[in-house]
Amino acid sequence: MVRKRMKKEKDLPVLLALDPSVRSMGWATVNLNNAEGDHYDLENPLVWNYGLITMEPTKQVQYRWEQAKKQLEEALGLDELTPTHFASEWPTFFNSMKGRIAAQENYTVGLAGIVGYLAGVFKFKGEHIVLWTPQQWKGNTPKNVTRNQFVLYFGDYGKQLAKTASDDVIDAIMIARHWLTLYDRERFYWQKQSKGGYYALNKEGEKNTGKHEETIRR
Repeated sequence: MVRKRMKKEKDLPVLLALDPSVRSMGWATVNLNNAEGDHYDLENPLVWNYGLITMEPTKQVQYRWEQAKKQLEEALGLDELTPTHFASEWPTFFNSMKGRIAAQENYTVGLAGIVGYLAGVFKFKGEHIVLWTPQQWKGNTPKNVTRNQFVLYFGDYGKQLAKTASDDVIDAIMIARHWLTLYDRERFYWQKQSKGGYYALNKEGEKNTGKHEETIRR
């Protein structure tokens, strides 16, 4: 879904969030410049945009990277909306039959490749990139539970959207929501410097000094 946006001076972050895939990839953007304070209304097309990128099956994974780049550029309309910050799920190995097959077929490596490629072509600063494994941004929650949480968080509009949106799009929006939660709490080390160091999160979600700043980058 691509919705009409208004060009506006960028002082605040414009986030691009991805649920990566080399087949069908969910994406979402949040333009904080058009939000009303910390109210990020999913219904507002000046704040949110989201959609699904589909790539042609081919043995040349690099061709899929290029497809994803072109479709994202078309969807974002880079003259109007250039993302400044990047959040993506980071592939992890699951010790299950499905996980072992994915690793044997280099699917996990392919996911890491497309995330790195898109982070590079959109020229995000390293400090503005966050990569989370599924466990880091949603725990061990299965997709159907994530969908239910999406409906609870976004209300009636989320309920209607969940009827048509794929799990990939839902996950991308929820990754963006996770990023927004940390942003509102000033948990990113680049946001604000305290007397003892930068704000960051440790594994327990507590505020720490700069010595833990690498945790939030993962």
